[in-house]
Amino acid sequence: MRMELLAEITEEGLGLRRRRASKYRVRKTARAVLLDMNGRVALFHSAKWGYYKVPGGGIERGESPEEALRREVLEETGYKSRAGNELGVIMEYRDRIGLLQISYCYTATTEGTQASQRLTKSELRERFSLEWHSMEDATAIVRERKSSDYFRSFIRARELALLEKARAVLG
Repeated sequence: MRMELLAEITEEGLGLRRRRASKYRVRKTARAVLLDMNGRVALFHSAKWGYYKVPGGGIERGESPEEALRREVLEETGYKSRAGNELGVIMEYRDRIGLLQISYCYTATTEGTQASQRLTKSELRERFSLEWHSMEDATAIVRERKSSDYFRSFIRARELALLEKARAVLG
């Protein structure tokens, strides 16, 4: 799979003290800027920590990124989806925890009516809820939610790069 590199997010780039990892564990994920029939963007909001992310998550053994994307969107939003444009890849070098996260990013659209969400225990603890916003508002919400927290700093930078690319592609 060959996708455009959208962003490389590093501790140094986020203004954090850099601790170069000698070895990285690799985690591959699939993420979607998911649009409903009205062109609104799905944002997954953590009420506990106050951050937003687009639907997506880890690619399981034997899954393609597109298969993982459909599964994750269904679990997190309750909607079946159809992948649209390949937006690119985002690399996150989380040196502090020795993690290289590679996110394969797409646009996608909802199909049919919403079924029940199947949230993980972690997502339930964080009190995640699904919200729908215009592309402009979704981008502004993520941009305005700055955080000094290590993990949420990476999430914000990733989601912002992804939403800005989607805005450019979708117009």
